[in-house]
Amino acid sequence: MNPARPPISAFLLHWPALLPAVLFPLFYLLNLQQHFHGILQTAALVKQYGIWLCVLLGLQLFIFWLLKKPYAAALLTIFVTQVYFYAYPIAVFFKKKTAFVALQSFSLLVPLWLLLTLFLYFFFRKVKKDVPTAGRWLLTTLLVLSAYEGLRLVLLFYGNHERIFDRDYRPANPLQGSITTTIGKQPDIFFLVYDGFTSSKVLREEFGYDNHPLDSFLEANSFRVVKNGRSNYFDTPVSLASTLNMGYLPQVTPTTGHEELILLSGLKNIHNNHLFRFLEKRGYRIINLSIFPYNNLASPLQQRYMGSRDRDILVMRTLENTSVWPLLNRIFTREKRINYDLTAQQLLEDLDLIDRATIPGQIIPGTQPRFFFIHTLLPHPPYVFERNGNVRNTIIYDRSNRQAYLEQLIYTSERIRQQVRQIREQNPQAIIILQGDHGFRHFPGPENKRLAFGMLHAVSIPQREYGVPHDSVSAVNTFRIILNTCFDQQLPLLPDTTIYPLQQITW
Repeated sequence: MNPARPPISAFLLHWPALLPAVLFPLFYLLNLQQHFHGILQTAALVKQYGIWLCVLLGLQLFIFWLLKKPYAAALLTIFVTQVYFYAYPIAVFFKKKTAFVALQSFSLLVPLWLLLTLFLYFFFRKVKKDVPTAGRWLLTTLLVLSAYEGLRLVLLFYGNHERIFDRDYRPANPLQGSITTTIGKQPDIFFLVYDGFTSSKVLREEFGYDNHPLDSFLEANSFRVVKNGRSNYFDTPVSLASTLNMGYLPQVTPTTGHEELILLSGLKNIHNNHLFRFLEKRGYRIINLSIFPYNNLASPLQQRYMGSRDRDILVMRTLENTSVWPLLNRIFTREKRINYDLTAQQLLEDLDLIDRATIPGQIIPGTQPRFFFIHTLLPHPPYVFERNGNVRNTIIYDRSNRQAYLEQLIYTSERIRQQVRQIREQNPQAIIILQGDHGFRHFPGPENKRLAFGMLHAVSIPQREYGVPHDSVSAVNTFRIILNTCFDQQLPLLPDTTIYPLQQITW
């Protein structure tokens, strides 16, 4: 007969075996704070540490109840949780190893991890004695690593390196001290972003496609089409953060940051950006139909970009931010969707939601002016649509498939014409901004990187001229021009610079 399970209180006699579960999330968070200092708030770190600590201690106590061996329970707990905490680094490691490249897929990595967990569990059950030596080595290692990260953090705070987000990572507010007095009726503003929609110049020179049908339609409807428009950054969050804050993100030096830091500060810069705050002071209501949350205004879209909340940053590189959990949710939901995978299905549902949010009657001007922030994940991959709008029998995930991109772009152009007609019919005095956030990003060769910055850029301001200084103006100046034209501001235009990702590119 198997001996009775030990009471949990018996584990307290071996309290040092509990310390790895205490130290492991502490080490992880201390290391994150090194990278994202000035972005992550202490309160969010403490709250997340408390959550992870409770989960790990609960898991370790459960494993101890099964194994009756406190140090074996500690080792197995850390093995189980390290794949959660370091899911992305592990996947990247296997991606670089030719023989194990298949393990970069979480659909293979997670089952293998579970099999190894079961193997270790039965191994520890079979071993007659506990493994205190291995447990103490684990504890010593985590103590040293945590102390090292803690010391680095102390030196960061007391070495005149303390950083504050609004001071060090947010562009200076060009509207500081500006007059926000409302004079007369203010127009609704429609800011329609089409993810990855490149410029007419790039379409003509690199794809051999003349975008004249869309350009001529827009010009006939009083749009100023910037045919060589370009974004300032390579990635969506950073590009839109620059556009909405009307400035360049402060450069992060090589000693204090990297691409992730720029990306994540971009996400937090969309949250509570300068433009929306200015408009809200003038009585505008922000209607958010984008993949980003704004302040406390969550997006209703299913596809969302994580990262504006501190907790999003804390779990961004963990197993929690992978396709595993949404996939499990789909498996166990009553309604089964088998025609498309999760990403394509969400795209279709989000497009339907955007269409329903801008149906007749919804965009008629009212007493309160509104700013519509609508972000459509087209023509960005996956390539779901043919040029006529039919859904492909087989979704194309090859990002570099230029023909599939072009066909989805042609379909997106037709959607743009429909949306413009609809807005103009119901709201003829509205300002309409049509803009990409970047262009097609998969040209071969480093010499073609600048082509990825070409983007759609067209603006209609009824009864006024959109005064762009030249035909390759960039997105950082879009709202500077609009606020000068329509809101009596006098904002100087910034130099049109492109940055990839930390290196300036000359045009």
